Amino acid sequence: MSKVVRKTTTTQRANAQTLRSKRYVKVSRGPIFNFYMNKMNYILLGIGLIVIFLGFWFMSFGSWDSFASMDIAPIVLLLGYAVIVPAAILYRKKSVIVEEKTEVVE
Repeated sequence: MSKVVRKTTTTQRANAQTLRSKRYVKVSRGPIFNFYMNKMNYILLGIGLIVIFLGFWFMSFGSWDSFASMDIAPIVLLLGYAVIVPAAILYRKKSVIVEEKTEVVE
C-alpha cells in the first residue's frame, strides 16, 4: 500500500494549534425575543374581542337603516378596534420599586 503524505504549511499548523488551544465557552444571553404579555393583556384582549362581537351583533339588528345598525354598532366597533385591542397590546405592568426606610434612633 502506498502512503499519501499531505504537506501542510506553517500557517495551517499554527491555525490548527490555536484552534485546539482555544476554549470555547457558550454564553447564555437569555431569550432573543421577550414575550411580555401577561394575564391582564389577555383579559383586555378578550374584552376587546367581545366588544367587537357585540358591534357586529348590533349591526345585524333590524333593517339596514335601524338605529342600532347605523349609530350604535359603528361606535361599539370603533371602541373595540381603536381603543381596547391596542390597549391590550400596549399595556405593560408597571414595575414596583421598593425603597427601604432607615430610621436613625438617637
